[in-house]
Parts: sequence; structure tokens; C-alpha cells
Amino acid sequence: MTANVKSTQNVVEGVGRDSPTVVNEKGGKQSKVLYRFDLLDPGAMFEMTKVLKEGAEKYGDNNWRNIPVEDHLNHMLIHAYAYLAGDKSDEHLSHIMCRAMFAQAVELFDKDKNRCVDDEENSVKGQSPYEIEDYILQDRDDADEVLEKLTEGVNKYGSISVADYLDLLMVTSKFTDYSYGWTSDTFVNVRVVPVRGGYLIKLPPASSL
Repeated sequence: MTANVKSTQNVVEGVGRDSPTVVNEKGGKQSKVLYRFDLLDPGAMFEMTKVLKEGAEKYGDNNWRNIPVEDHLNHMLIHAYAYLAGDKSDEHLSHIMCRAMFAQAVELFDKDKNRCVDDEENSVKGQSPYEIEDYILQDRDDADEVLEKLTEGVNKYGSISVADYLDLLMVTSKFTDYSYGWTSDTFVNVRVVPVRGGYLIKLPPASSL
């Protein structure tokens, strides 16, 4: 499915429509960038993703998200010292890259999760709870397909996360989207409704899984 989805949500800092405009020496205008992906070494990225593929096949996709930062750092150091000791039994540098990325991602997730816990506590005081953006799909068949897969996921696993929902829409999720979603008890009265510009999947509020 290639869903045509509309949203105004900004997931990554510096890539939204409100990003400031810069002008180069030739008068060319574009959004100011906060990142330098062009400085990443392609060869190193390929070597790292080989290890990611091997890990996913052995342990499952995103299994590393269930491992604490300290464990990732410990394994990273093991590979670092093994490399320094001259060990050739594994691709140690590629594992170091993976473990460093894992540690950073888990740390960011924990920070975001703690922020959302604070938001939940504040919601008791009348402030907004955890919310997700409304996404409008232009094609009714796409909307029906997303709803069908959401329903299948809930029936098969007993719950489905906000991240799973966003993946079906091919929308980038936040770290905390893995911790919120719907269970078989809360995934009720979900339906596709026609709205201006397309179709909306009407979902109940997401709660902590």
C-alpha cells in the first residue's frame, strides 16, 4: 500500500514548514538544515547495517529497544577492547557502531517516555494527555486496509501500538509511540469516516501499553 496521507505533525526538529529559510551565494533559497547526513561514510553505514540485519534475523526486529543503555555500552566496550587486543573473530567496529546507536536511541526513548509520564500526571490536573495526530487518507481503500491491519494486529497480539499504526501510514514515529496504543478492550468503535479531503480512521485515545 502506498497511502497518500496528509498531516501537519512535525516529528523531527528542523524539517517542518516553519524552518527558517537561508539564501546561498547564488541566491538559491531553501530551508536551513540542522543536520549533516552527507558527512556519514557510506561504506561504514553498509557495514553497520549488515550487523543490524544479522541481529534482526537472530533476535528479531527492534529487540535492542528492550535492552538498557548500560548493557549496550558494556557490549560496545567489549567489542572495542576485543578490537584493540587484535581479535579478528567478529566485525567489532561495526558492532561498536550499532551498540552506540542503540544506546543513544534507548536514552532518547527514556527521556521522551519520562516526559510523557509527566504529561500523564499533569493531565490529572487538567492538562492534555498523550495524543496522536489525525491523518487523512485520500483513498477509501487505503483507509480500509489500514483499519483491517490494525484490527488483525489487535486480534492476534491483544494490542497494537501507535508506532504500528504510524508504520501502516508510512509516517515516522516517535520513541514513545511504541509504549502507547490500544488493547482489545480499548480498540472499540474504530471506523473509517469521510472528512473533507479524504477519509479519517476514527480511533479512541491511546493509552499506556
